Amino acid sequence: MSIGLRNSATQWGALAKSFHWAGAALTIFLLAFGWWMIHLGERAERLANFGIHAGIGYDLLLLIALRLCWRAIDRGPALPADFLRWERAATHLGHTLLYVLLLAVSVTGWLIVSSARRPIDASLLGFIPVPLLERAGDKAFHDLAEDIHRVLSYTLLVLVIVHVVAALRHHYVKKNDILRRMM
Repeated sequence: MSIGLRNSATQWGALAKSFHWAGAALTIFLLAFGWWMIHLGERAERLANFGIHAGIGYDLLLLIALRLCWRAIDRGPALPADFLRWERAATHLGHTLLYVLLLAVSVTGWLIVSSARRPIDASLLGFIPVPLLERAGDKAFHDLAEDIHRVLSYTLLVLVIVHVVAALRHHYVKKNDILRRMM
């Protein structure tokens, strides 16, 4: 089967699939690495780890923006006809929440880097400088941004798990092509 760059009425195109799987890989890496660097990473390496985490977070933010732009011009395939009303609503709500959380986690991460007491060296794609937002050195703001980032990250993790379970349910229980068309 030939897969084109653009989506068809029944299949995601190569570009949408690339955005999806690259975003999934970066999201899972950032969630795992973020947890590791806070809970298990060496304290002496913490600033360097924050820089790695922030740089990849900027890359994910760019990827999300590109994916949303692509999604705006290349409509996704229709949901299967046998989807129940609640499944359609849950699908739309789940995807919307995933995008909102991905953006919110990325922006709060940017706020953390921007409000740090010491500058955190991170760049987009490893070489494009990212401007820091205001509030450098504002501890109260920094602590609030960290708290929000943490809560949003754990919420995102839960939603990612629900997303994966739903895809597996469609594949193994309902036996439809929802998962296959994104592979």
